[in-house]
Amino acid sequence: MAFSQSNIGRVRLGKQTAWNNATPSPAFSALHVVEAEVFLPELSTEILQTEAMRGNYAARRSVDGGKSNITVSLRMPMHGWNSTTPTGDPTSSNQHPDALILEYALGASIYCPARSKTTHSSAGTASTTVMASGEALTEGHAMLCPISASAFSVGWSKDVSGDSVTWAQDLSSAPHASTDGFGSMLQYMDTASPATGLVMHYQGQDANTDITLSNGMVTACKIIMNPNAQPMIEADLVFGAWSLGTSGAPGLYEYTLPQLPVAVGNNGARLMVNNSLNASVFTVELDLAVEYQPVLGHSAAEGISQYIVTNRDATLTVTEPTTNAYNDMNVAGGTAIGAIQVDLCTTPGRAFSLLLPSAVLENTRTLGDNNGVVGTTSVYKAGYYDDDGSDSAVGTAPADTIVRTAFL
Repeated sequence: MAFSQSNIGRVRLGKQTAWNNATPSPAFSALHVVEAEVFLPELSTEILQTEAMRGNYAARRSVDGGKSNITVSLRMPMHGWNSTTPTGDPTSSNQHPDALILEYALGASIYCPARSKTTHSSAGTASTTVMASGEALTEGHAMLCPISASAFSVGWSKDVSGDSVTWAQDLSSAPHASTDGFGSMLQYMDTASPATGLVMHYQGQDANTDITLSNGMVTACKIIMNPNAQPMIEADLVFGAWSLGTSGAPGLYEYTLPQLPVAVGNNGARLMVNNSLNASVFTVELDLAVEYQPVLGHSAAEGISQYIVTNRDATLTVTEPTTNAYNDMNVAGGTAIGAIQVDLCTTPGRAFSLLLPSAVLENTRTLGDNNGVVGTTSVYKAGYYDDDGSDSAVGTAPADTIVRTAFL
């Protein structure tokens, strides 16, 4: 008798061609393999039963309902999008599982070209960088801006005047003259529901554990960005249908995406709060929650036509020593703090950055013990924001959006 090992298999995640069409686009073979901790999908089928009268206590008759509302939880290290120095800007063909999860958690994504954007021979300052003629970065976009011939800092474009770009938070040092930058895959919070569902192919060790889950969406996502630790991402997904196949036993394969390195200064990691460097931190976590409702339909394979989003919420939690200037216990809940930016790496192809352009303290900070050191916990929400650009009009997204992430 053959047994199937739970730690042998392969998982791929992608977008469906359309709701109620489990065909991935692009094909599964063209998608990156999900490098997540071992898990098993908990498949179920709704049971429908009538509480009818009986002659004794024999089991009542039941019929199968829909194979829907299947939840899957993933935990994995965060990944960059290119294992070597990129020769061009990322496009939709480079979207990897991490970026896909964040697109569905936040609501929208865009690709920001900057590989051909070059700093001016007089490149300006860390707060306002001068680009070569006609090469300023679009407001709201993110790029890796050169700060030496081979080092970079993440810049989020806040305002553009001619060829000058003012950043949401200063670069880590002054820009380097006459040097090309790098573009980004950017995700931002939006009110839209997914245009199509997610589809996951779970291939176990044998044909008995070949599972396709479809009509899916992300319901929660957490990015763990602690200093001196590897950045991690956790995600909860729900699927509206599942089916079994016979193509198990994936054979040999390898993970090709680079993992993000440990979050330390030598890799470009930093936490900026209201344009000041926060150098003493215990933990930093971003939680994204998505509220949703299923749309039912007779013709849907398992009775759910699609899921629609009814709310999205972002919470950034930072714990830090009480000696820090950013953890005043007297600051009232609801106080606007300013922009918060977290950079985890600045190596092209495996860089990541988070921006809350208008963080609001949710409530009064609390005291706690962190391995014998007294610290405070600050809980921030994404406040209203309309300050990108020089006018008061709402800019073209991702400008003026309240939560943004970028793989660069």
